[in-house]
Amino acid sequence: MHIHRYLATLLVVPALTLAQLPFSHNPQPDLNHKLAMYAKPSVVRIISGCYGKYYYYPTSENYPFTIHFGLGSGYFINPDGYIATNSHVVKMPETIKTEELCRKRLFNNLVKKARKVTGSNLSEENVSRQSELVDFNYFHHVILPKADADPLLPFEVKNPGKPVVEGGKDVAIIKIEVKNAPVLKLGDSNQVQFQDHIITLGYPAVVDIDIGDTSILSEKSIFEASVTEGRVSNPNKKLKDGSPVLQIDVLAGEGSSGGPVLNDKGEVIGMITFGRVAKGISVPFAIRTSTIWEFIRQAGATNEEGVTDHLYRSGLKLFWQGDYEGAKAKFQAVKGLFPQHSEADRLIHKCEQKIAEEWEQNRYILWLALIAGIGAFFSLAYFLLQRQSSPKKTPDLPTGVATGEEYQGNGTRTKIYLQLENQNQTRPFQLHKNIHKLGRDPTWSDLTVSNNWEVISRRHATLEKDGEDYRIYDGDRINPSRNGLFINEDNRVDTQKGYLLRDGDQLTIGKDPHEKITLIYFNSASSKPAAETTRMA
Repeated sequence: MHIHRYLATLLVVPALTLAQLPFSHNPQPDLNHKLAMYAKPSVVRIISGCYGKYYYYPTSENYPFTIHFGLGSGYFINPDGYIATNSHVVKMPETIKTEELCRKRLFNNLVKKARKVTGSNLSEENVSRQSELVDFNYFHHVILPKADADPLLPFEVKNPGKPVVEGGKDVAIIKIEVKNAPVLKLGDSNQVQFQDHIITLGYPAVVDIDIGDTSILSEKSIFEASVTEGRVSNPNKKLKDGSPVLQIDVLAGEGSSGGPVLNDKGEVIGMITFGRVAKGISVPFAIRTSTIWEFIRQAGATNEEGVTDHLYRSGLKLFWQGDYEGAKAKFQAVKGLFPQHSEADRLIHKCEQKIAEEWEQNRYILWLALIAGIGAFFSLAYFLLQRQSSPKKTPDLPTGVATGEEYQGNGTRTKIYLQLENQNQTRPFQLHKNIHKLGRDPTWSDLTVSNNWEVISRRHATLEKDGEDYRIYDGDRINPSRNGLFINEDNRVDTQKGYLLRDGDQLTIGKDPHEKITLIYFNSASSKPAAETTRMA
């Protein structure tokens, strides 16, 4: 008795421990997360303005100041560095077009600073006598979304339009010197409907451009694009010149101009351009892609994805499927092609973390499996010894029905079951009742699969006992399933006549090779004469 308890403990404890381990699974991200991850590396910040640094003698310190006359967002449309944005983001306003006026704005900032540090209401003349402008420059820069990349890349305006306030279409194509940049594809804005779901990406200045004493965010925050979800309020609005625009319902502020508006396919259907604010309510508008295409062609550019995009998207799919080794290799290739990629390093690090976690878990499982294997070996040895020392007895042949186990004429027991295979997942179902129902509706089916097997309908198939086998029908015998039930991938099983299953039969659900499910029927008794089979109770 004691040896039985010892052997049971040796087998059961590791098995129970294995069953309770938190095996890692990979919940699929929602649509917004996927769209954001696909698009984020392609969205850049654009700044234009002038810079000046004053030396102030009373405090013996330098005070740098920046005047922004263009502040917005943009996105790569071509791997060779072409970027789409708004004209008003890159156009220098007349008020500060000359160096004299820009210097005046910078000096006004110095006066405010001098009054603050001295605590005196100093005159402009006083501040002018005691200061010196030691550095002055104009700047037109693209900031890539990666903190350790070259922070400021000068751009060339290839095809500037006019801002909306000047009666233009407010589109500009600019270019920076990079290769293999991640690209966003333009979609068909003529297909946009009322209340279509959208997301926008950009760099609203109110969030993080004011890095300094008044900011609560770190300097690295300026490299992180903001993602906002919304809807198309009206796709039929037009400017005074007749150019079509989209009225959208999203949060957008200064700095968001030039940011892409994406549909659920991840395609650009518009570009944020301007908004109207009344009583605290902002109503933003977006230039349609049909207008953006005009400027792309005039600039001699094209809109096409490159190798970087294909590798990055393949890596994301592998990562979300839990293939961290494969994903890491893709992201490393992306980094090699475009070192400034905003997400490559971060995702490589995440892959390495996941790989380490899996290794630790597998090592623990291996030890438990080894212990269970040793226990099984000794249990088997003990059982064989006991069997040899016990008198043999011929077993009675069971009779009856309803367990799914059958006895052939020679006393051999078999089982009838249905096995579902979906890529790397397998689900076996034992068949033992007169009627079985397969689907995702737990209130209807007894052969129930989880909701992530979406290709299977809620009421997909019905199996009814027919002799020693089962006849399978599509749907609930009244309504057919959504993705069907096929023999040889072409002949669809109907809801009334059905199909009589035989051992080894394979049927398929769905046509898409990435989602297709294979059903395999097992019943070794089905190939034997009926007289040889006796059902168990």
